[in-house]
Amino acid sequence: MAQTPLLFTMGDAAGIGPELLARLYLDRPDLAGRGVVVGDPGTLRAALGMLSSDLPIEVLPVLADWVPGAGRMPLVRA
Repeated sequence: MAQTPLLFTMGDAAGIGPELLARLYLDRPDLAGRGVVVGDPGTLRAALGMLSSDLPIEVLPVLADWVPGAGRMPLVRA
C-alpha cells in the first residue's frame, strides 16, 4: 500500500510559517520525511538560510512524484 504524504502549508510568506517548517525539517527528519510542503521555494530557501542550513528543496512538478524519505524538503508550488 502506498504511503500518503502529510501536506504542510507554509502559511503567510511574511510570517513565521516558513521558518517553522524549516525547523521541522531540520529537527524532526522522522516526521518531515513523511511530508510535502505546499508553498514558494524561494521563501523556504530564505528560511533555511536564516537557520544556516543547506537542506535541499526538491520542487515536485506534481504531488504524485513524491517519494517518502528524509534529507530533503519536497515541495509543491502553491
